[in-house]
Amino acid sequence: MTTSTPDIFRHIIGQPDVARLKKSKTALLMIEFQEEHFTGALPVEKNDAFISLAVKAMDWADKNKILTVHIYHQAKSPAGLVFAPESSGIAFHPPVLPRKKHLTQVKYADSAFSGSALHAILQSEGIDTLILTGMTTSCCITAT
Repeated sequence: MTTSTPDIFRHIIGQPDVARLKKSKTALLMIEFQEEHFTGALPVEKNDAFISLAVKAMDWADKNKILTVHIYHQAKSPAGLVFAPESSGIAFHPPVLPRKKHLTQVKYADSAFSGSALHAILQSEGIDTLILTGMTTSCCITAT
C-alpha cells in the first residue's frame, strides 16, 4: 500500500513522488528534538519553524500508519556538558513528544546507528526506506 505526503523536501532534492512509498517498509526518524536545542547549551536558531514541520511530519506518518522512531542523544557520562544523563537537556521537546505507537531509541554518538540498536529495530520491522528529520542537519542527520 502506498501513501502521499506534504511536499517538504523531496522536490528540492529531485526524489520521486512520495506516493510510491510502501507504508509498511517506511519509517520516520525524529532525531534530537530535545530540550538541549531549546533551553540548553546547543540552541538552534529558528527552532520554532523546525517544530512546526516536525509536528506535520509526525501527523502525516501517524495518519498513514508509518513507523515513527524518536532518537534521543545522551552522553555516556553524567559529567558531559551536553545531553548529560538525567539532565533536562535530554528530554523531548513538546510538542514533539513520542506518541502512543512511536518507538524511542537512545544514541551516544552523532549517528543514530553508531552504537545503538536502531539497525536491528528497523530490520525487525522490515523497514527499507527512511525519512529523516532532526534539529541539526550538519551533525546528526548527515552522520546518520
